[in-house]
Amino acid sequence: APFRLILPYVPPFSDPRTKEKVVQVHAKDVLDLGTGPGQPSLLIAKTLPSAKVHDLSSFHSKSFDAVTMSFVLMFVPDKAKSLREIGRVLRAGGHAFISIWKKMPFFTLAVEAYAEIAGEKPKEMPVNPLALAEEKLMKDLIEETRGLLVLEHEEPVSYPFPLGTAEEACDGAMVAAGSWVAKLKSDGIAAAKERFCQEFIKKLEENGMKSGDTYEITGATASLMSLKKPEMFGAEL
Repeated sequence: APFRLILPYVPPFSDPRTKEKVVQVHAKDVLDLGTGPGQPSLLIAKTLPSAKVHDLSSFHSKSFDAVTMSFVLMFVPDKAKSLREIGRVLRAGGHAFISIWKKMPFFTLAVEAYAEIAGEKPKEMPVNPLALAEEKLMKDLIEETRGLLVLEHEEPVSYPFPLGTAEEACDGAMVAAGSWVAKLKSDGIAAAKERFCQEFIKKLEENGMKSGDTYEITGATASLMSLKKPEMFGAEL
């Protein structure tokens, strides 16, 4: 079951574009933050066998040529500090390639399904993939690095979200809605999970996301941002 839950989310992580950007900047030391199912680390390692691809640890300043962070920053409590740390461990002229969600119907429809039962949207969203969807939020975070990182390029990307059968689609939605459904149960709502799943499947079908006996989310879009640490930091940090 855990492997089945990971499968729908593999396309965003295995997107070759992040790997291609790392190759373009001729990076030799690469730090991948929040590897999740192992991407893009595995793609980078296969393409650049002589490069060193690192995961979480403590590192000295100016240790890396590139940092990748695919669909992770939205969930980090102190996002500004995270970007400053990325800037710190990058060498002057190094790049950070960060992906964030802009539109995610999978999550939005789960919120709507919950609201149909609870009568309101969740008051708390401990896992919110759209936390940085607003245009200005990411720009403000970059500004908080005080020039340590600058935005070079922003590329819109889109992905399919195959969810599988109705049961698999429900299991996937529970990744986002598990804590909300638990609250419904604690509030005395009977068969909370079953009702949530029924509403979620109904939302998918209303939005034309059913094909035969399987479901697939459409319209999910993200932003792949290329950030650079200016050369002027060569003698600092």
